[in-house]
Amino acid sequence: MKSMLKVALIDDNEEYGQALALRASQIGLNITHCTNLRDGIQAIKNDSEIGGLILDGHCKIDPDTPAADDFLPAAQREVDILASSFDRYLYVIINSAYPEKYESIFKRFEFVHKTSDNTILLQKVQEGVSALDETILREKYQSEIAMIKALFQSVDKEKELLSVLQRMNNQNLSEIGATLGKIRKLYEALIRKIISKEAVPQNLSARSKILYLAGRGCKDSRGHTHQNSYAVIPEYISDICFALWGLGSSGGHENRDLNPCTKNTAIGTTHLLLDLINWVGKWMNEQS
Repeated sequence: MKSMLKVALIDDNEEYGQALALRASQIGLNITHCTNLRDGIQAIKNDSEIGGLILDGHCKIDPDTPAADDFLPAAQREVDILASSFDRYLYVIINSAYPEKYESIFKRFEFVHKTSDNTILLQKVQEGVSALDETILREKYQSEIAMIKALFQSVDKEKELLSVLQRMNNQNLSEIGATLGKIRKLYEALIRKIISKEAVPQNLSARSKILYLAGRGCKDSRGHTHQNSYAVIPEYISDICFALWGLGSSGGHENRDLNPCTKNTAIGTTHLLLDLINWVGKWMNEQS
């Protein structure tokens, strides 16, 4: 049975909160209702499965204080702290009778008009929390995703990177090979980008291309020796390339080793790929 999505609601109207929680439970949403910001944030910290936050437009900050006009700015600060200090990212929606008062100020949040019919609100929350995984990745790795888009002008490459990021924490050994295969394809595309700006001899293997770009001697498939007069890529980038080439190869075909990977291989290899993306992106900008 599919588990219910968990959401926190901060609204000082207890009757409204109870009614919304009951309605939400009928469509697969589990709402934790708090009547003030302090208790709501604590509830989120106490339950790592809460992925969404519904905010009233005007509410209490503390249990013993009246509803405050600075409630939403205070809530935004708390949401930012959760993200920066606790690595907690939430889908946030403001449920207000006067959304037009806040839309131009709180542009990062979604808005819905607060009415007795909560169908639209709950639909938005359900969709937003369900899509949170990709939303978090786009927020966390926005620099690398932007680099890939700029380098390749391709939605497909962006999707490939997102797929790798979504799989990086998967510790199923049978799935890690597929992730490494995707990483290898992205690595090869990045190398082709570098080669598009540099004259590289024909008939070089993948390993020899790395050596040549690093300014080291290498041989082509005919046995001829080549060495570039300067290093295009620094030593640490050549080390990353060798690692991605080797680990990517293990994911690209059946390996005789029964355990070619460990449960952490995809995590480490993905971070190497992110380093390479950043370097290639900056290097390509310098060539322009």
